[in-house]
Amino acid sequence: CTKMQLLWKLFHASSLAQDWGTCLNAMEEMLDGNNSVRQCEKHCDTAHAFALLQCRRPTAAREITTLLTSKLALLKNIDMAQPLLIISELYNADTLLLSEKIIGMVENTACTPFICTRRALDVLHNVSGKKKEKDNEAQNSPSLQELEVIIYNDHGIALLIAGDSVGALRCFREAAKLVSSLKTSTETPPLWLILPTSFNLSLLLLRDGYMEESAKVWLHARGHLSTWQKAVGGNNEALRKLKELRVMAINRHGLLMAKRSMKAGAVILDQENIMEWVPPVVEQGDVKEDSTRLGGVDASQITAFDVVIFRCAVSFAEKKASSSFRKKTKSFGY
Repeated sequence: CTKMQLLWKLFHASSLAQDWGTCLNAMEEMLDGNNSVRQCEKHCDTAHAFALLQCRRPTAAREITTLLTSKLALLKNIDMAQPLLIISELYNADTLLLSEKIIGMVENTACTPFICTRRALDVLHNVSGKKKEKDNEAQNSPSLQELEVIIYNDHGIALLIAGDSVGALRCFREAAKLVSSLKTSTETPPLWLILPTSFNLSLLLLRDGYMEESAKVWLHARGHLSTWQKAVGGNNEALRKLKELRVMAINRHGLLMAKRSMKAGAVILDQENIMEWVPPVVEQGDVKEDSTRLGGVDASQITAFDVVIFRCAVSFAEKKASSSFRKKTKSFGY
């Protein structure tokens, strides 16, 4: 293998391991004075922006994505450039969100998450339209289908920030619908697509007062929908299981936050303490006390939302079961 090939492999391996420092170093060494990189310049720039974003360096990433987007926009009619243009626009939106410079921005400027995600959506629709022209029954490739989910989810966030909660809800619903219809090599779509879309949709539904639908969406994503439905139908064993899940959720969230608090205290007490890289916990849907993220969502947000939804789900199931029992016995009132 050449040095370039080894650096590419190191970039991919470290990104899978979520070792973002090594990931960025590998890419920057690859770009440093290497003329052969120019042959795949746009791919390398996209990868460089990705590594910078993961290292929380949005300003440097935005310098790359702004230039990259303008170059790719000139090539938007070339099929190979379109996926890169979509990703570049999404990274543009991410740089703005991370730099927290979106407050006070007017919507008609070219530098808002709304505009960036809207342009990405337009390019994707253009790609999909061309595929349909070639073959009426053709579907987007799995990669483009995944991109479509991400775009609708990100556009929903951008709309929410802009104050359009109705538009955001519509986008989150569309993202969740696309995830459920996604054809993958496995039976279920990947966790990194399911959890963010379900989390955003369920959270917004709960905020707007749609508790039942919110619980349905989240419990489906967490694999407990059938238990809740049985409990609502009056199944005592299912209701007991649901209550156990509620207790487990409360305990899990408490343990996670306690461990994080201890780590934060250690850093404050020892300013020379440098946190070494720790291999990420394998994601299988369960949050452990040493988890940091699950499916791309902060583990503490997952556990906190589990607590909220399980409390609502148990309360709803108890009321429904009680109401159903009274109807059967033809009794009235509480």
